[in-house]
Amino acid sequence: MEGGEAPEREFALRFSPAAPTDLEHAAGHRLGGHALFVQEDPRPWEDELRPYTVQLLQLDSDESGLC
Repeated sequence: MEGGEAPEREFALRFSPAAPTDLEHAAGHRLGGHALFVQEDPRPWEDELRPYTVQLLQLDSDESGLC
């Protein structure tokens, strides 16, 4: 290692996409991937939403005791 550079392998991102039916890995915060809808996917009933098939961000919250 020269010039104080960190080895590239330390910063390599590991990405293994989960299958859309793999619910074990669907919940939680994520970038990309397949969305986990708590109720239902709204796209089949909303014509203007059907073209949107790529998830950019999923931000989950867990507020136990609210319901």
